[in-house]
Amino acid sequence: SQVEMILEICGELLQIRLGVEIVSRAVVILLRIHAVQVSSSTKLRPVLTKVQQHLRTALKRMRHVIGTNEAALLCGQRLGQDRAAGISEDRPSATETRRVERVKRRKKK
Repeated sequence: SQVEMILEICGELLQIRLGVEIVSRAVVILLRIHAVQVSSSTKLRPVLTKVQQHLRTALKRMRHVIGTNEAALLCGQRLGQDRAAGISEDRPSATETRRVERVKRRKKK
């Protein structure tokens, strides 16, 4: 069927890490539209497992990259705010001091 063919192509694209975000959206939409057909077909089971494995690893990798990028952006933002406020890099920034105080309060609880 066409659904099986599209899922196979999506699995191959995920395997070579090509367009992970768009392929994952396409798979979700495809599964929502054809939920009854997919759940009743035993032929699609191996294709779905292949897509699931590749999708999970690809999305984990994306989450990791996004988390790393977000942390770097927040760090850069803090440095920019500190420079704008005239705080040197030798002293901890006001933002960093507040963060450390919050962590200490959480540990006390």
